[in-house]
Amino acid sequence: MAHSNRLAEVAELLAALDCDVPVHWDPEGPPAGGGDRVWRQARATWQLHDPAADWHVLIQDDAIVCPDLLAGLEQALEHVPADAVVSPYLGTGRNVPRRWQVMAEQADKRGAPWIVSGRVMWGVCLALPVARIPEMITWCDRKAGMPDDMRVGAWAVRNQLDVWYPWPSLVDHRTVPSLTKSRARDRVARRHHDGSALDIDWSGPVVTDPMLARHRGPRSGPRGAWRVRSVTTAPGAGR
Repeated sequence: MAHSNRLAEVAELLAALDCDVPVHWDPEGPPAGGGDRVWRQARATWQLHDPAADWHVLIQDDAIVCPDLLAGLEQALEHVPADAVVSPYLGTGRNVPRRWQVMAEQADKRGAPWIVSGRVMWGVCLALPVARIPEMITWCDRKAGMPDDMRVGAWAVRNQLDVWYPWPSLVDHRTVPSLTKSRARDRVARRHHDGSALDIDWSGPVVTDPMLARHRGPRSGPRGAWRVRSVTTAPGAGR
């Protein structure tokens, strides 16, 4: 998901990915922060999914990815319930509740490769099961004025989908000015994995957001083998 203002960043991102991916370029002129404008770009990028794939990964143009991101995600998704959202970025910021820092600290202490919540907090990179994308788009189309990641997050809450965050984050934000609104200093990963995504043991323990357990009670889901065969980049719309 990309804007022409970030030609150099997109070229660098594509070079860092370990396969060829399609890019949706925002065709609507100079960048603007309206929720509907940004959703149109995200929507078009989600629609680039390969219908034969199991998962589709959307990456915004202000992302920095660790080595072997897609190959690592292919392995990681074998340990995720079939009906889930995966967010390879866990960030910081003054509006992020402190429990996210606590969960990250717990994951470090336990050697956990996953933090599971019921909330999509960030949208720089998201993975969804391809089978759920059409209904997600239909639902999100009705949320006029809402930013794209908040639409996907609200859809996930409505459908009680768990959101799985790899730990440490496999994706970070570039410290570049936002094309829409957010301050660059608020858009960094709490900890970015600086090695290969293939080096992580995804079968380790899971840290669960206490708010998830409070609202839904203990949950578990089947784990199945999934293939990552669909990925696109999208305009960081730079949040």
